[in-house]
Amino acid sequence: MKIRKKYLVIFALISIIFTLEIFFRTFTFEQLKVNAYPMIYEFDSLNYYRYKPNSTGLISKPSIQKTVVINNEGYYGPAFSKEKLAGKFRIIVVGTSNAGGIWLHGSKSFPIVLQEIFNRHSQNVEVITCAIDGINRNWETIKAIRSKIVQYAPDLILLEGNFPLNFDHRTRECYRGYLMEYSTDSRQTRQYCIDRIDALNTTLKPLTWLYDISYTMRAACKYVIDRPESFQGEYVEYARIYREKNVASAMLYYTLSHKREMKEIADLNLALTEQAIKLIFLNYHEPVFEDELRALSIPTITLDIPEADSLAHEHDAHFNASAHQLIAERLYLKLESFIPNKIKQL
Repeated sequence: MKIRKKYLVIFALISIIFTLEIFFRTFTFEQLKVNAYPMIYEFDSLNYYRYKPNSTGLISKPSIQKTVVINNEGYYGPAFSKEKLAGKFRIIVVGTSNAGGIWLHGSKSFPIVLQEIFNRHSQNVEVITCAIDGINRNWETIKAIRSKIVQYAPDLILLEGNFPLNFDHRTRECYRGYLMEYSTDSRQTRQYCIDRIDALNTTLKPLTWLYDISYTMRAACKYVIDRPESFQGEYVEYARIYREKNVASAMLYYTLSHKREMKEIADLNLALTEQAIKLIFLNYHEPVFEDELRALSIPTITLDIPEADSLAHEHDAHFNASAHQLIAERLYLKLESFIPNKIKQL
């Protein structure tokens, strides 16, 4: 009798697990699919990291599945020539993830859509994307304009109005299928990332194997990871790293004073003006330091994009395809006064 009861319990447990597997695979497939972070990053001595030129990588996250192709100059977007063609009016869009569109489900970021609009209107304008995704990179973006982007001879630079100008000396490095983020100033933070990835590939391999084959296991991990106020500890962190394919160590965060950031922007604008390059700050939602920038003879473009769920990716704060389309349409109209009448027609 006891043996029979034991088998009934085992059968019931197997039935429950089987039912849960069917349920999660049917109704939560997208939310629980195996993630992949694009292995496209490498160290950069000036800006701490960059995209590897001519590299490819896979992004696999809820509601995003695409192959990322990095162009010849090390940016996500169509390939372009470093030398500007005669008669072309070259616009370069500079910023982070929203400007680049790397986390957009699809390939038509607003610079690409903007290019299509210029083409439809037979205007000899070239739009180039020079954006690198990542948090706390506003100061690195300013430095990139000075050191690299001016080499492309732009006529106009559209710079995302991301304030304050902050930085954290963050390096990104690809290691064994994971993205590591650590402080360039500390070897210990890099080793912290390596140790956790190595553990997931050795002693914790049975658990990662179970995660890969079982949607019930993935659902349980998601429940725990998404409730940090209730669940903490080393194994919760390992589960998060394996799910996201990303490990980040603790880093110090620095912010330039407002006086210093305005001086740096003024100096940048002066240097660009001497090279006949127009600098414009781009605000997606509302004006930021508009009066102070105007006093420095730096124009701003504000697009008044609503901060609505319908314009954001359902699982994070990045713009979705509808937002990129709207940004391009409004930006085209705002740029009209900055495009010289002498620009040749195609």
